[in-house]
Amino acid sequence: MEDLHEYFGLSIKNARLDCGLTQEALAERARISCRYLIAIENEGRIPKLPTVYRLMNITLFESHSGHKI
Repeated sequence: MEDLHEYFGLSIKNARLDCGLTQEALAERARISCRYLIAIENEGRIPKLPTVYRLMNITLFESHSGHKI
């Protein structure tokens, strides 16, 4: 299960980087602390579903539209 957690964090990190967002910018838009985003990306922390939705929505929207929200 830990591998899945690490894969999720790496996926969020890669999506963030593909969008050209800093950790601070994504955390602010997702309404979470930067420390919490670091824990998700690097420490295998799995957020609650509403946070997952916000992270995915932000990165998917920006990667497909090319616009920053």
